Amino acid sequence: MAVWQDLKYQRIPNQLIVLGICVGVGLMIFSNEMTLKEAALGFLVGLSLLMPFYVMRMLGAGDVKLMATIGLLVGYPAIMKIVLSTLICGALLSILIAIWHKELLNTFKNIFKYIKDHSIQISSGLTNNDPKLIDNEKIKLPYAAAIMLGTMSYFLKT
Repeated sequence: MAVWQDLKYQRIPNQLIVLGICVGVGLMIFSNEMTLKEAALGFLVGLSLLMPFYVMRMLGAGDVKLMATIGLLVGYPAIMKIVLSTLICGALLSILIAIWHKELLNTFKNIFKYIKDHSIQISSGLTNNDPKLIDNEKIKLPYAAAIMLGTMSYFLKT
């Protein structure tokens, strides 16, 4: 459902996140599969590992909240492997989309420029002028797809 919403509207509704959290809490209450500590740690790790990408405007808030919710559902340490799988899937999907739109070289130039500009700002102590990635509508990746693929790959391996 989150993938469909992200593909169609470029957003993940908070209602889906709340539903996932309710399911996670319900599962925790009615099953002995995971402790409260594992679930809470999974939520916090899922949230904190994607938060830097949100701060850098590379992901939306819905993507971060979705990963946190998955962390609540699977707990710690499973969320660590899911985040890693998701980042790999996201990178591969991004490269495929850039190739499809014949924008691979421009995409890599954009990324390196962002890293360079951000590094210069950090080293010079400037924090008021936030570098931005060049907004290219045709190569946007609905990241819920990468999250879904990363989560599925984790469960297929276990």
